[in-house]
Amino acid sequence: MRPQLGRYEGGAVISARVVAQDLDSGLARLAFDGGELLTPDLDALVGEAVRVRIRARDVSIALERPRGISMLNCLAGTVAEIGGDAGSSADVRIAVGGTAIIARITRHSIGALELAPGKPVYALVKAVSLDRHSVGYA
Repeated sequence: MRPQLGRYEGGAVISARVVAQDLDSGLARLAFDGGELLTPDLDALVGEAVRVRIRARDVSIALERPRGISMLNCLAGTVAEIGGDAGSSADVRIAVGGTAIIARITRHSIGALELAPGKPVYALVKAVSLDRHSVGYA
């Protein structure tokens, strides 16, 4: 989506299917090629196909599966590519199954985490960043 929206709003669009709705918590569980996502306030039925936009600026990277955090989405993947743009941040493409997720992080963090293509990582996405404007029907 970067060519259409520019670097700041860039990210990934994922095709998914609603597999569960928890009306008590207001969360929907979406399955895609690579895992599952939890998203709030989704007005869709179980079984419906949806598309989810995940902005690169809403994705963090961890080397180990975190514990004791509020982020509900933790996706195991592998660094596929590190962008070469000039500046203090770079886009890191993470292969999560057959799906690419983009994380925009500082170059400092890339160095501190010793990120390189092929390195296993976890992509962390806050559920609340996947709001009604981020999810649409496929």
